[in-house]
Amino acid sequence: MLLKNQDPKGGTELQLAHFKKFVDQKLVEQIDLHLSVPERLPIDPHKPSIIWLKNSYDQPNLYPWFKKKENHSKYDWYVFNSNWTYEKFRYFFDIPDTNTVIIKNGIDYDELKLKTDFTFKLPLKLIYF
Repeated sequence: MLLKNQDPKGGTELQLAHFKKFVDQKLVEQIDLHLSVPERLPIDPHKPSIIWLKNSYDQPNLYPWFKKKENHSKYDWYVFNSNWTYEKFRYFFDIPDTNTVIIKNGIDYDELKLKTDFTFKLPLKLIYF
């Protein structure tokens, strides 16, 4: 299903946009937020570092980094978008659970409104994976 007048966005971009709607920009500027891929950008040593993970543990750009235990202390916080994701990272990599938090997927229901005459049956059911 394609929504009219909507640029395609990946899950990471959608979650970040939803996050920024509810978090004050001044607060966002005080943290070093990394999305999905560890150390794609350098970690800022002067800010609390957070890696927000939503991808599967077996991704080729994640698995080798997480297999190295010495990498686990590079981020101050690990944020996961689901219990499933967290449990897989914990099981396969034994990441520290003392600096881990699980949040729900960031879904903006306004983004789901179609720009056509299509009518939804209520309740609206959605699967995101």
